Amino acid sequence: MGHTWTMADRPPDGRPAPEDRLSDADRERAVELLQRHTSDGRLTLDEFSERVGTVYAARSGAEIEPVFADLPRSVEPVSAAVATTGERALEPRRRRVSRWVVAIMSGAKRTGRWRPGNHVAVVAVMGGCHLDLRQAEITGPELTITAVAIMGGIRIDVPEGIEVELTGLPIMGGKDLKLADVPAIPGTPVVRIRAFPVMGGVEVRSRGPNSHKPFVEHLAQGIDQLMQEKLQRQQQRIGRRQQHWEQHVARAHRHAGRAVERAREEWQRALEQVGMPDPVVVAPRPPKPPWPPPDPSAPVPGAAPAQGPASAPSAASADGAAPPVAAPTATPGGPTPPAQAQQTVPAEDGDVPTAPDGTVTILFSDICGSTAMNERLGDLLAHEVLRLHSDIVRSQVAAHGGYEVKSQGDGVMVAFAGASRALRCAVGIQRAVRDHCVKHPEQEFAVHVGLHSGETIRERDDFLGRTVILASRITAAASADEVLVSSLLKELTDGTGEFSFGPVREVSLKGISQPQRVFPVEWEETVAAW
Repeated sequence: MGHTWTMADRPPDGRPAPEDRLSDADRERAVELLQRHTSDGRLTLDEFSERVGTVYAARSGAEIEPVFADLPRSVEPVSAAVATTGERALEPRRRRVSRWVVAIMSGAKRTGRWRPGNHVAVVAVMGGCHLDLRQAEITGPELTITAVAIMGGIRIDVPEGIEVELTGLPIMGGKDLKLADVPAIPGTPVVRIRAFPVMGGVEVRSRGPNSHKPFVEHLAQGIDQLMQEKLQRQQQRIGRRQQHWEQHVARAHRHAGRAVERAREEWQRALEQVGMPDPVVVAPRPPKPPWPPPDPSAPVPGAAPAQGPASAPSAASADGAAPPVAAPTATPGGPTPPAQAQQTVPAEDGDVPTAPDGTVTILFSDICGSTAMNERLGDLLAHEVLRLHSDIVRSQVAAHGGYEVKSQGDGVMVAFAGASRALRCAVGIQRAVRDHCVKHPEQEFAVHVGLHSGETIRERDDFLGRTVILASRITAAASADEVLVSSLLKELTDGTGEFSFGPVREVSLKGISQPQRVFPVEWEETVAAW
């Protein structure tokens, strides 16, 4: 007799409509029909569990019909066919039954859709076996698995809601059963596992249909763990390096402190041996010289006009300096002339000396071999020599009416309104340096001086242009203890007769395309008439 699951399975006089509610007997008949389909291999355990849950949750016949939508409506048991025909009915074609799973020093697994027998033997000898029953086609109400693991491992996955019994005797091994905390599904087969691990393990786990963990996920977890360990080791290395660096810095500070103490002691001993140098008396720097010079013929405000030959204008000196103006004489019984009438009116702040025709004489004074001197004398004594050179230059500049443009370490740049004044200042610098070195041979140093006259570009308190560049290059070409001037400056000062020059030299200066004619000044033979 065929059996079809419809609502007609109910008594004819009580057939409900699809909208009628189901009874417990209706649900039991639906579960029994699902069991038959599972036994025939049409449903797996996962599918059976899912559909049984839908059946027990259904309230009307319309809700239960989708469960059997893809299954045949008529199921005829084999026993009925044998009773009517006397012969064994042809069974539908089924998958091959697996009764043995063996892994010897290797691996074996049964996953996906497969058909186990009522009894399955699993043997793992120094290997591993994996049985996944979630998609297995179990034909009977009970499945028995005998698991023997000798120095190997066996893992069995069962669907959630399936009743599992784990028995057996572990010998120097272990067995483990972990099932999800979900209610058992009625009508599902019982899985009985007898485990005999010998120095091995048998593990049983329940997993849902979507609980597969692919290889990529396991790999990601392993990589994450490795990266965390690597990061931890790297942080430890950074901590050790930071500690070593702090110790190194502390040692460097200690060595630097001891080096400073030794340098201070050596400086004190050097001062005790050579004695303290005589202080260089430097005249106070006068205010910037007034320019342009006052006209001698112009009357001084507040003073009586001069009479006689004294009022005649006199020629300017060769170096651009104005002749002195006679002081006015107070008349008997008259008021005393004011002090400002006896002095030249000072120039405004920011004025720099220039000749009436706009030319300027630039002087550079530079210490020869300052680097070697610093190596020879040490930082402290070398700095003292630099300060001494600056004081000597400033005292001569003040005495000859020059204008200090700038001072850069071992060199000083000075501007003069007249060529003779600049040359006198250069000779004075060389003589002052010579006199100091004679008195203090332990502080011996040499300077070279270069001069050139010409038009310049004024940028605030600085001078720019080709004239400044030529003066600087001539200074670099001068030898130690030498004053070297350009041919133009020699022509400007030849008329005074107070300077002696050596033979002419042609030199190639850096950055200048044409060779330049220069003359050394014989400053030791120059008449000190000023």
